[in-house]
Amino acid sequence: MHANSTYRPRFTERRMASLLGLSEEEFSRLSHSGLRDLTDSYGVVYKYYIQFSPNNDKELLERLNLNRSQTVYFTPDQLNG
Repeated sequence: MHANSTYRPRFTERRMASLLGLSEEEFSRLSHSGLRDLTDSYGVVYKYYIQFSPNNDKELLERLNLNRSQTVYFTPDQLNG
């Protein structure tokens, strides 16, 4: 078992807003899944993501680097920094 398999970064609006290039107020207006993780077959987290509702303010969504499923991905290094 890897030592970082149970590590969970702190999810704060300030941190997520900063990573997404939004103000805290803008981020707080968005409806989203919250920070979720993806793990490998050993249970080690290799990626984090937030999925945004398509019903959010279109202008804010356009500022995010969303994929077709309205999701933004982060590496563990991005969240640890």
